[in-house]
Amino acid sequence: MTEGGFQHVLDDPTVTDPSRIERVVLCSGKVYYDIQSDERRAEASSTAVARLELLYPFPSDALAELLARYPSLKEVVWTQEEPRNMGGLTYVGPRLRGVVPRKVPLSYVARPERASPAGGKAKDHAAEQAALVLDALGLEALELEG
Repeated sequence: MTEGGFQHVLDDPTVTDPSRIERVVLCSGKVYYDIQSDERRAEASSTAVARLELLYPFPSDALAELLARYPSLKEVVWTQEEPRNMGGLTYVGPRLRGVVPRKVPLSYVARPERASPAGGKAKDHAAEQAALVLDALGLEALELEG
């Protein structure tokens, strides 16, 4: 903080060649770390994972600058670990559509709508989170041989 300042949008620090990026995953909070630290993250080499550190007021200009950095962009995905009817999706969704170029599909990855943010068992939550991360990265779950 002594050398810079608060950043409203943080780009993916692992991207070395922005021209290879076709998918940008946008998220906020802890799910970013789950995605970046997933053991299969390297398989999604054409995916950048960026964070919105500020949802209100919505950082339209900063986000537009970030997306403009990726000339091969084919998809933008909002990802949240909360159910679809909770979290930032209902607020962020319409604002993203105002920033993401019309020719670029905009989608979301979230848990299904629920009355409660918690799914119940910790084991079920962990499995849902792992599936959510792979979905955000555009990867399919590996079939376990039994």
